[in-house]
Amino acid sequence: MKLSIIIPTLNEKGNINLIFEELSKRLKKIDYLENYEFIFIDDNSQDGSLEVFKKLNEKHPEIFRSIIRKKDKGLSGAVIEGIINSKYEYNLIIDADCQYDLDNLNQMTNEIFYNKNQIVIANRIGVDSSKEWKKTLKFFLSRIGFKTIKLFFNVDLPKDVLSGFFIAKKESILDKIK
Repeated sequence: MKLSIIIPTLNEKGNINLIFEELSKRLKKIDYLENYEFIFIDDNSQDGSLEVFKKLNEKHPEIFRSIIRKKDKGLSGAVIEGIINSKYEYNLIIDADCQYDLDNLNQMTNEIFYNKNQIVIANRIGVDSSKEWKKTLKFFLSRIGFKTIKLFFNVDLPKDVLSGFFIAKKESILDKIK
């Protein structure tokens, strides 16, 4: 099995090495994973991120790439560009802000590879979630959006509808955006 890891970034200099190293450690422990690549999609950060990308590319050219977007901006566009440029059939998408429990990675890859799910979404809100995440403005805003959608549309939603940590089959995402 092969996996492309797509990480959209904007001014995440302090998190780039951390997310790369932490994911690399966990990926190496997944026995059935034959190969993987990292693709960082950056919206032209001005915080020194580009220099970090350059060093990682020099150190890990076989598994590391960065794409710098100077014109197009935005999270969804970055994710789509990463998927389009990925080499492998399965794509792991994760935010660079290190708010997700990476210990879920093994279970997620099992679900996608062995149970043949088209998409597996990790939930950062739950028993194992970070208490720090629940104190952020991003969490507060996601809760407002969640409750508004639930109220107006009377639908049950996953606890974290704004998840930035999921694995999907490349073709299943590209089919939806065409």
